[in-house]
Amino acid sequence: ELKIDNLAGLNQQLKLKYETDNTEVPRDGKINSYSASYSYPRVLGSPWVLGADASRVYSPSPKQNGATFDLLLDPLDSLYKKTARTASVQASRWLNPLAPSHGWQLGSGLVWRNNSYDYVGGDQNPALQDSHAVGVSLLVQYLDVRDFLFSRSGEEYGYNGEFGSRTLGSDTRYTRHEFFYRKFLLLDGRPHENIDLQARLGLSSGDIFSEEKSAYSVGGIRSLRGYPSGSFPGDSFVVLNVQYLRPFFGYYPLRGVLFLDVGNAYPSNSSIHLGNVKWDSGIGLRFRLKSFVKIDLRVDAAYVYETGDWKYSFGTKEVF
Repeated sequence: ELKIDNLAGLNQQLKLKYETDNTEVPRDGKINSYSASYSYPRVLGSPWVLGADASRVYSPSPKQNGATFDLLLDPLDSLYKKTARTASVQASRWLNPLAPSHGWQLGSGLVWRNNSYDYVGGDQNPALQDSHAVGVSLLVQYLDVRDFLFSRSGEEYGYNGEFGSRTLGSDTRYTRHEFFYRKFLLLDGRPHENIDLQARLGLSSGDIFSEEKSAYSVGGIRSLRGYPSGSFPGDSFVVLNVQYLRPFFGYYPLRGVLFLDVGNAYPSNSSIHLGNVKWDSGIGLRFRLKSFVKIDLRVDAAYVYETGDWKYSFGTKEVF
């Protein structure tokens, strides 16, 4: 991963990422993903923000009698290589020109998605057909966060939506809605000592692709740190993250963290049940590199009480 947060000295952000992961599929069992994103926060000093991103993911897609297999394949099972492509552009505008990057922001754009399948072996599966989706994105956000280099204070909340339509050339009609709230509470009289909170809710309807059974997945270093990425798929989800950060012995760049993650994904919007959640808790370290923009070296150790397992993660950004 390569990330530049102050490209050309104008807070433009460029991110390039390559990731490979093994699967339990015995033939061609690797997932390779490539992604790139770019953001220009205040175009030529104006209140406008421009952004674009693109990604390509190669993965095996085993099937038998219409059901997805995760383990061994019988010689008669079908195996395809799936290529998932996405691309999007978005323009948004700050409504308060006197307070740069604070207040309300409204935006919209276009999202394009495409799934294609290459036959590898076994019985051919006619259910796996190339398909694509086209949607309109919508952003409504309120931001009032102050950055004090080693800590933050304030809050932000908003909504991200995506609306797919056959009129735009999409194979199916679909909607995605994500609501979010984040609070950064700086404790009085305790320099750079924080309590941070994030809450997210995702809802969806329709199928972006008929062969995919879920719109979201929960698990990984930005949702449930104690579980592998994408552990819990579903058409709706709830996530809550709470963490307490405190400097070590008055040395502000290095802070210790105690955290709690709660959440789950559900088959439908109506099946959300807050009594049925997964959770983990843990400890971590944060080290702010003052010489770089928005770089927090992060180490987390999360414990899952349900399984008794520890999971360790590393990164260069905060969870939120």
